[in-house]
Amino acid sequence: MPETTTAKRLAAGTLTTTLSDLYVVPSTNPTTVRVTHLRITATTAATVTLKHHDGTTGHNLLSSFPISANSYEDIFDLMLSPGDKLEGNTTSVTDCDYLVYGLETETT
Repeated sequence: MPETTTAKRLAAGTLTTTLSDLYVVPSTNPTTVRVTHLRITATTAATVTLKHHDGTTGHNLLSSFPISANSYEDIFDLMLSPGDKLEGNTTSVTDCDYLVYGLETETT
């Protein structure tokens, strides 16, 4: 079957203090996340947690990871299967924006 791979912004938003879904892989499309960009927009540091959830277990990518004020952290090259998701939260409600870029592969 032919495959189509599309590069795109997969998700964007602001982390909250509750662990929440940032991106869920479509049920039929394996995805390569090229970069997850976390940016602190405040003048104080924040602590961030980022997880890869495989449908059964959440695996820490960053666990209570400190990011300095007005700074950022990038996570590169994650291979995700259909139904997997990225989850995240922060210690500050409005201080951490996220962008997820990658490649979705669709079988047609």
